[in-house]
Amino acid sequence: MEIKPDKQVQVDLDPENPLSHRLVSDTVDTSNLLLKVTMIRNTVTGEESFEYEIVGIITKTARFTDLCDFQHALPNTHPAVTVLNQMRELDLEAVQSLELPNRIFVNQESVPPPAFSLVKGTYPYRFQQNPNILEKIIDGKIVMQNTSKRPQVQFIQKMYFVNKSIPEKHPDLPLLEDKDLEQIRTKELISILQPLFEERPIWTRQSLKERIGDSVLLYSLTRALRYISYYNEDGPWRQAWTVFGVDPRKEKSLRIYQTVDFRSNMKPDDDEQDKTRTSGIVQLVDIQDPSLKKLVHSLVGTNTFCDEKFGWYAQDTIHDIRKRIKEKTQDTKKTAEPFAEESSSEDEMAPTQAINRLEDVNQVAMLHSQMDMLTKSLYEGFLVDSRHQSR
Repeated sequence: MEIKPDKQVQVDLDPENPLSHRLVSDTVDTSNLLLKVTMIRNTVTGEESFEYEIVGIITKTARFTDLCDFQHALPNTHPAVTVLNQMRELDLEAVQSLELPNRIFVNQESVPPPAFSLVKGTYPYRFQQNPNILEKIIDGKIVMQNTSKRPQVQFIQKMYFVNKSIPEKHPDLPLLEDKDLEQIRTKELISILQPLFEERPIWTRQSLKERIGDSVLLYSLTRALRYISYYNEDGPWRQAWTVFGVDPRKEKSLRIYQTVDFRSNMKPDDDEQDKTRTSGIVQLVDIQDPSLKKLVHSLVGTNTFCDEKFGWYAQDTIHDIRKRIKEKTQDTKKTAEPFAEESSSEDEMAPTQAINRLEDVNQVAMLHSQMDMLTKSLYEGFLVDSRHQSR
C-alpha cells in the first residue's frame, strides 16, 4: 500500500464498535527492501525449498508506537450507538427523524469521551548497562561487581557482642614504613602501646591518654590502636579497645575492665540558671574509691555467664555501682572550691593518676567550667570599658 507523506494509517481493533478508539500511526522515511519469500514443497519427497526475490523498495513506513487507549463499550440499543451508526452511513434523513429520549443516561451509561488517556506513548527510558558493573564468579556464584569503586578498607576492626568470634588481627591495614612523619609517629606509638596492652588487655582512649601523657603522638592514637586491638562497639566493654586474640566474654577475670556510663545533673543555685551536667564512660578498674573498688573486685554479685548488657556482674551490682558513682560526683561538685585550693600540688602527680580518683576528674571539669565563666565576664567587662573610653 502506498502511503502519502501527509497521511496517517489508522487501525481499528474493534470495527463493529463505533465507539472504539483507533490507533494512529507515525509515518517515517525508510530505505528498506521488500523481500518476497516463496516456499516450494515437493509433494513426492516432502522436501521444502525457498526462493527469495526483492520486489521493491520501501520509502515510507507506518509505525504504531502509541499505546492503545482505554475502550468503552455500550450496548447496541444505546441512543449514542444508533446516532453514530447513522452518521457513519451518512444517512441524514434518519438522523433528523431520530427521536432521542428525555434521559439519555440509561443504567448509568454515558457517551464516552473522544479519548481517555492523555499519554500516547511510553517514556523512552533508554536503559543501558553500566560499563563499570561486570559479572564475576566468586566462590562459584555469579555476582555483580563495581569495578570503578575503590575497595573499602575497614580501618577499625569493630566487635559486637553477638559476634561469635573475635578479630585475631587486622587483615587490610598497610605496612608501616618510614615514608612520612605520620607513619613514623604511628610506629613509635605502637611500640609504647604494646607493653601497655601486655600489662592490661583492655583500655579506653581516656585511660591511654592519661597513661601516655601529653604528647604529639596522641594525634595518631586511633591509627596505632587499630594495628594491635579491636574496638568494642557495644556490650559491657563498650567504647573500649581490646588487644587482638582476647575475648573478655570467656574470661571472668576480665570483668574489672568493663565500662559503665554515668550521668549527673546538679540543681542550680539561686544565682545560677543552668544545670551543671557531667557524663562519661569509665572503666571499673580505674575507680579507686575504697567502697567501689571492693565491690568491683569481689566475686559477690557476679554471674556464672556473661550477659550482653551487664557482663559478668549481676544487674543489681551494676545499678549499685552507677548509683554510687553518681553520688560521688554530686558530692565532689559541692566541694569544688576547696579542691581548687588543694590543686596546687597537681603538678606533682603523675598523669596516670588523673583517672585513679573519679572525684578528681569531675572536680577538674567543674574548674574548667568556672574558668570559662570567669573569662567570659572579664571579656564583657573589657568591652564595656572600651565603649566608655570611645565616647
